[in-house]
Amino acid sequence: MNPTRRQMSFVFSLCRKNEWNRILHMVQENPAITTALMIMDNHISTTILHQAITSKANTQIRARVIQTILDLSPNAARIKNGYGSLPLH
Repeated sequence: MNPTRRQMSFVFSLCRKNEWNRILHMVQENPAITTALMIMDNHISTTILHQAITSKANTQIRARVIQTILDLSPNAARIKNGYGSLPLH
């Protein structure tokens, strides 16, 4: 099921709060969120993968989130953010 903008706004808020365990569960429940764009506070688009890679929070859980996203949706690595950067640049 494709997520709504509101749902992705909630996911972005979880990223900002470093709620990676919750995000991991959400990714497993609805892999469509792995390729959905989120809008940051500065109005630039991003993805969960971009946020998981740039976060400074717990490395182990973020590594699980990143691996799960890449396993479920390999194309997520090809999605550029609003700055034109790939997640793994």
